[in-house]
Amino acid sequence: MKLISGTVLQSASRFTVKILVVAAATVGGGALVSSSVFAALTAEATGSTSVTAGTISWEQSTGPTGAGFTSGITGVAPGDIQNRYVNLANTGTLDGLTPTLTIVGSGAAALTNILKVNIQKCTVAWAAGSCSGTASDVLGSVGTPVLVSSVTGSALTNLNITSASLTNRLKITITVGPVTEVTTNGVLPSGIQGATSTLAWTFTLQQRAAVTVEG
Repeated sequence: MKLISGTVLQSASRFTVKILVVAAATVGGGALVSSSVFAALTAEATGSTSVTAGTISWEQSTGPTGAGFTSGITGVAPGDIQNRYVNLANTGTLDGLTPTLTIVGSGAAALTNILKVNIQKCTVAWAAGSCSGTASDVLGSVGTPVLVSSVTGSALTNLNITSASLTNRLKITITVGPVTEVTTNGVLPSGIQGATSTLAWTFTLQQRAAVTVEG
């Protein structure tokens, strides 16, 4: 009975070991199968494209005649007309759109409020206030200037706004409007006499409309 029991116990132990070995082999094999499922073949196609932004540059410079904006205007009186000459050009690589002008006056409001302006363009350089080419109105007109105080984002017409750097030769005419003042016993009235107004000119040019290009 003891021998039989020993034999039975020994067989059971061997059987248990075999089961453990088979189980271990099964687990290892499963791991190998699982890792092979995630293996793959890969192919790539690559390329490179550079993208460069264009530029828009609205440049103002003094014209061939006079001082442009570089010096002040002094000693004006009602009815005076002062001409200044400036050049304006789009020197960027993008065409422009909707040019405008804003004039902001600071200082003596009494003087600012009677100033009027009109702008003309000439196809050639201005000479002694005259255009030997073709003149066109850009803002207001010679006969109908506009109040400086009303020039806020005002549209400018007849300008070259392409990126071809075509120069706009401008004559800016500033007119001092009428006003009545009385100086009594050497005492100046609180008006335009001796007063100073500073005009800040801002010419604005938007970029051209966005486009879709097939290439």
